[in-house]
Amino acid sequence: MMQIWLRQTLSYFRKLSPSMSRQFILSRSTYDDSFLSKREYWLQNYNEKQTKKRMEWLLDDTDEFVQVILSFLSTHLQQTRKDYLHIIDFGCGTSSILLQLQKEIYFPSNLWCLDYVTKCLQDQRHNFIQTCHNSSKCKVYFLTADVTALPFRDRLFDVMIDKGTLDSVLKDKKNGIELAMHMLKEAIRTLAPGGILLQVTDEDPDCRLTLLDKIIILHDNLSVSFKSFGNSYGTECFMFTITKKII
Repeated sequence: MMQIWLRQTLSYFRKLSPSMSRQFILSRSTYDDSFLSKREYWLQNYNEKQTKKRMEWLLDDTDEFVQVILSFLSTHLQQTRKDYLHIIDFGCGTSSILLQLQKEIYFPSNLWCLDYVTKCLQDQRHNFIQTCHNSSKCKVYFLTADVTALPFRDRLFDVMIDKGTLDSVLKDKKNGIELAMHMLKEAIRTLAPGGILLQVTDEDPDCRLTLLDKIIILHDNLSVSFKSFGNSYGTECFMFTITKKII
């Protein structure tokens, strides 16, 4: 009930003004948000809702984010000359990112919606069927899996999208850092040379960079950059780009 009250109250403040919603976010920092790291919470969350309605974490407007991906892919395709590109949104929930990409990508691509809650993937499939373009050159896959143990071969994905997933993993007060490192190691393992891992987060950049540096230092072909990227409920968000260089 507390979670429901927080969401409803935040929605109310957001309608009043961004500054008031930000104040509310700061005041709620004293609450225990470790429930966001629990699979049981997300199972209940998606099963209780009509998840055919899209819910975007961290980004009020996804158009700019989609354009970032499309711009990168255009250049990446010229550099790698691949027959197929592979793109994954891991911890996708009911995000519309891949649905938007499917409408706009003009080159052959495999799109992967991955989450550990099957219900949201079922509704993702429904949404893709309802809006699928017959002219699309994309194949779309829906997979129930754990982001800390990705069932893919090494160096597969050209773009990996993490919009709030690592944030949720880090909410585990006991094992959050360890699980986050497993998730990052799996992402780097399955990221193709020349590919990028995009993370959208509202975490303080200093904290996120401290974590990412633990991975970067283990590889001589990784680089990281970040920039301010929109807001969520009045809170500034950031986009981190981890690039695996072609050696």
